[in-house]
Order: sequence, then structure tokens, then C-alpha cells
Amino acid sequence: MPLRTQKPFQKLTRRHACMAFMAAAASPLSAWLSTPALAGTAPPLMLAKTHRPGVPLDEYFVSEKYDGVRGYWDGQRLLTRGGNAVAAPSWFTAGWPAIPMEGELWAGRGQFELAVSTVRQSVPVDSAWRALRFMVFDLPADVSTNVANKGGMFEGRLAALQATVALLNQPWVQAVTQVRGTTEVALQQQLRSTVADGGEGLMLHRASALYVAHRSDDLRGVRIESAYFLQYILPPHAAAALHIYFPDPWPKKRHRKHR
Repeated sequence: MPLRTQKPFQKLTRRHACMAFMAAAASPLSAWLSTPALAGTAPPLMLAKTHRPGVPLDEYFVSEKYDGVRGYWDGQRLLTRGGNAVAAPSWFTAGWPAIPMEGELWAGRGQFELAVSTVRQSVPVDSAWRALRFMVFDLPADVSTNVANKGGMFEGRLAALQATVALLNQPWVQAVTQVRGTTEVALQQQLRSTVADGGEGLMLHRASALYVAHRSDDLRGVRIESAYFLQYILPPHAAAALHIYFPDPWPKKRHRKHR
């Protein structure tokens, strides 16, 4: 009997999974956050890869990964990752420098929905914006001109970032705290502590990294995902078996490294 019900169940799972994926991809929120308003208007951002142990962590700065909306100040306008203009109140960006700043529009731990709903407003609600902070984590170079090393190494950009934020002296604009990494054990302890307090995870940024407009190992995200948890956090011999109740209905070769 189970053999007869298996194939119809698989077909149903695949169909509904495809429908859910297509609905999510076509949702207004997904499109607004990720899709450029006009072709070629998305800012040239440096994107992170998933951290895997094995690199000297003393070459990296460690910071919290904030669960907000990524914001890019191009020197004149505040944009989303997809290049859509953010209708922030005039006071929010008053006095900001004529150089790019990159950060997270953040409403606090566990307040992602509030941050998104505030940033999406076509007419800004002043009281809602009072709850947001722009957590600045980089001063990117103008990499659209493809000039190598125009922004310098991250360690130097970090010093300039801290000086810029201090000069602004606006409570809603804050420099993300960055500390030098030490060991993988210390990183795992910091990750567990951050998540236990309601944080999303951690970010690693190589001190010597130049700003590049693509995904790079110089920028790494650290989150307690299943593979990372099983391999690096769970004590040896603590688990006898792993049961997967909702397997990927369409396995792909590029996903093998995550399995």
C-alpha cells in the first residue's frame, strides 16, 4: 500500500512546492526588496558567502548580522538592495555625507516585519521611522567605475566609517561594532550567545579585503543552520540519527555541498 501512495504523494509535493516557490518569488515584498526599479539601477554591493571553518579568524572582523532591510546611501539617495528609492523622512538623511554608506535599516532584534513595513511606505510615517536605526557596516568605494583598490582595505574603511558616523552625531545612525576574531570555538560561543539573545547571526569581514561588487569569501555569514549546527556545534556522538521529513523535491548538484 505505501508503494502505491508514494508516487501520487511525490507529485503532489512537487506541484505544491513549485507553486509556493513561484508565489514567493512573485510576491510584492520579494520583488520590492530585490528587483531593480529600472534596469541597471541596483547598487554594486558586496555579497557574503556562508562561513565554513578552516580560515584564520584573526584576519577577520566579527559583527552581528542584523535582521533588517539592507540600505545603500549613494551620496544623495537612500536605496534598497534592488535599487528602489526609500521614502525616508527628510530629517533621517539630513547632513549625510556625499559618499556611499552601506548598512542595515534596523528596528531591533525580532522586529524584521516592522522594519520592512516602515521602509516600504511610499509616504513616510514619522513615528515609525523614529524606531529605525541605520546600522552602518561599510563605506564602499564607487566600484561602478571598476577602479581597483579605490576604497582601500576594509580595516581602513572601518576607521573612516567610525569617524564619519561620529561626525554625524545622529542617534539613529550607528556604526556596527566590529571586533577582531580569535578562534573558531570563541566564534561558536559568540554565535550561540547572539542567537540566544534574539539575534540572527554573525558576519565576518576580512580586514585586508577590498570592496568588490560580487559575492566574496572576504565577507562571510555565520548562522545556526542545520549543516553548521551538526558539524561544528553539536558535541561528537550526541546524535544517533537525523530524520528528514521534508526532503528537497528537486535535488540539484549544486546543493550537494550543503547536504
